[in-house]
Amino acid sequence: MDAPGLTRRRVRPPRSRGAARRAACSAAAALSVVAAAIAATAMLAAGAGGASHEYYVAIGASEALGFQGGGPHHSTRVTDQGYTNDLLTMEKTRWPGLQLSVFACPGLRVDMALAGRTTNPPGSFAAKTTSGRCRRKSGSEIGAASAFIRSHRGQVVLVTIDLGYPDVAACMKGKSVDALCVTDALARIRSDLPKAVARLRAAGGSSLRIVGLSHEDPFLAYSLGKRDPDPAFVQASAAVTERFSQVVHAAYSSVHVPVARVANAFATGVTSPAHLPRWGTVPLDVQRICSLTWMCAGGNIHPNTDGYREIAAAVAAAIAR
Repeated sequence: MDAPGLTRRRVRPPRSRGAARRAACSAAAALSVVAAAIAATAMLAAGAGGASHEYYVAIGASEALGFQGGGPHHSTRVTDQGYTNDLLTMEKTRWPGLQLSVFACPGLRVDMALAGRTTNPPGSFAAKTTSGRCRRKSGSEIGAASAFIRSHRGQVVLVTIDLGYPDVAACMKGKSVDALCVTDALARIRSDLPKAVARLRAAGGSSLRIVGLSHEDPFLAYSLGKRDPDPAFVQASAAVTERFSQVVHAAYSSVHVPVARVANAFATGVTSPAHLPRWGTVPLDVQRICSLTWMCAGGNIHPNTDGYREIAAAVAAAIAR
């Protein structure tokens, strides 16, 4: 008899060994399906939101920082409308998650980009606006960029090098060309650009995509009367810019780096007639400098928004070559 108030436990008869084996196999199969589903879900989640970022590393001087004219009394101002910003937008079809990392300093010479500099002169515009960008823990812009590339190896899909023109521009102050200074600057550029490329490739591998930049000639604006015309200086600056372009192309070619043809984008050296509002007929390269930089509007050598867009397009074309 059952004890009052107690429930009898039902005892099932033991199963056969075959039935137990079949049950175990069914349970294992079910667990396998569940595990596969969990793994697939994790992979989808990683693909949707866990993928690593891709980076565009820009190395250069003030143009890599997006400097423009148009500030008070025609002063220089920092913008987020430089060619690096434009290129970031242009290339997001190719690299949807692309992010920008800039290693630049106004007036940066190529030897300083390699060896480093501590700071800009106190009180200078660069010192006020770069917020310490010219003081690198890794010693230099190339050093800091290399460290970033090394720590993000495989994630850096593009590097641009916009160096060299400040070296020669420093030789053309006061509408006068210092020939010895130009010769020394070009020798530095010829020697140091390949060294910069070598250091970056040591950090990111031989397949690291690097594009070098040539440069426009802002001093063509001195062809016009309002800017105190000086035809002799214009001719001399054009010759320096041509030599600069030749040296840059040769230096990058020696290490198999394509060059963004910025000078071509600004029609540098093309003197066919073109119309410039308020001035009438002028050489095409002068018209392009006035339309694409702040030089004719206020004597500021930096490109305007349209000019930066042209530079970005030249870099995009070099990537596609």
